[in-house]
Amino acid sequence: MPFVDRRLGHQPGVRHGRDGGLVRALGVAGFAWLLGVGAVVAGHDHGSGHHSCSAGLTEAEPAEQLEHLRSLRETELVVSADLAEVIELLAASGSATDYRVVAAGLDVLRAAGADALADLDQTTTPATEVLSGLLPYRSPLYHNRDKALIVRLRAYLLATLAELGLPRSAVPSLVDTLAHVDERMPVLELAAATRAVRALGDDGRPFIPYLLEALTIRSGAHEVSLERYEPEYPREEATTVQLEAVRSLGRVATADDADVLEVLRQIARDVGGQQDPRLVPEAQEAIEEIRARVARAERGSIAALETPPPAPPRRLHTLDIGYTDHDGKAGVLADLVDRPTLLTFFYSRCQNGKKCPMTIARLAALQRQLDAEGLADRFRLLAVTYEPHLDTPERLKRHTTGRGLQLGDGARALQLDAERQQELLGELGIEVSYNAGWVNAHGVQLALIDAEGDLVKTYRDLAWQTETVLAELHEQTR
Repeated sequence: MPFVDRRLGHQPGVRHGRDGGLVRALGVAGFAWLLGVGAVVAGHDHGSGHHSCSAGLTEAEPAEQLEHLRSLRETELVVSADLAEVIELLAASGSATDYRVVAAGLDVLRAAGADALADLDQTTTPATEVLSGLLPYRSPLYHNRDKALIVRLRAYLLATLAELGLPRSAVPSLVDTLAHVDERMPVLELAAATRAVRALGDDGRPFIPYLLEALTIRSGAHEVSLERYEPEYPREEATTVQLEAVRSLGRVATADDADVLEVLRQIARDVGGQQDPRLVPEAQEAIEEIRARVARAERGSIAALETPPPAPPRRLHTLDIGYTDHDGKAGVLADLVDRPTLLTFFYSRCQNGKKCPMTIARLAALQRQLDAEGLADRFRLLAVTYEPHLDTPERLKRHTTGRGLQLGDGARALQLDAERQQELLGELGIEVSYNAGWVNAHGVQLALIDAEGDLVKTYRDLAWQTETVLAELHEQTR
């Protein structure tokens, strides 16, 4: 069976090395404490490679799961059956799963490495696809969890995928993190995302503008650890958003990227000695990497990377949901979908200016363009709150008109029937999660529904540009 040798205690080829790995950094007892087990559990043969879990890993109690995962993490040999069991556990993770169990499962996969998982991937769903499936905000893993915990879980998932390989299916979640930076939150997830870009190889080149932007954020020099789940770490394994961005630029940029080379040269010169001293040699090394890489004329498109292959329109079955609009008028959503309709979600409490406020501003820009082209009456624009229990008609009107949306028959802000809203969110595939009824995480999406009630297309993040959506609307008018 495939196995991994733990005796060296590190992952060869990983540039940011673990300096002996988690066990060497904390010791066996420290790692057990980190997972909440409390002490090293005796009675396991750490050289055998297989440790049974009395109830089966997925069905076991959290304490037993943690004990079993700790044993796998520290054993010298990990066999395919053990890895398959860990992957199954992660795939089944939901709101009731202890977050420490998720982190411990990721530790096992990181310790095993991509090579050990490659053989296993031939007979089951690839581990990287399982982890990618946990990233979207609609994943049950995030339901009823605190926002800060979601940030940490997603960061550790991205850090794990950065080592094991980032599948194409994870790109939308990567875009969400990089394109909608929320500087009110810890930078851990952003650091993990900037590192994960390297795993895309040549496909990471379209992310260059976001890597350059990451170098400028206020908290870009704050130290974090991506080597373990818990925030405590020794100084030698610390990293920053700036360090990860420079390393990723060195990996994905080419000699054609003059803007990247100029930024890196400025860092390498370090005029006035203002840079993190670790950045200077990293920038110099990145410059040499870029110079050695064959130049390519085109950077490519992130939208092309994150947009799935076109799917045929599909009938929506939840449009019979009730609504109340910004004027207090009630009705059924299906009655509003009497023409091609663009529908997006927001909520007035959102404090990330790059998400909900930007969503409504984009909808308003689209409205102005449609009006300029004489097409305003051909389409309907709907802005729906994620939180109908809070966003009253008055709040809806104030929030949307304040960002330029002209409300009327062709553009409405809506509360939906709170008891059925989750059905529609699920049918549209909207990225959102809740904690006790309040939004704790969400993405940026726009849905195009035709006059027959079929979902034609969903636009995500960077794919939602006025020009892109207008082109699709023009197709609807033919």
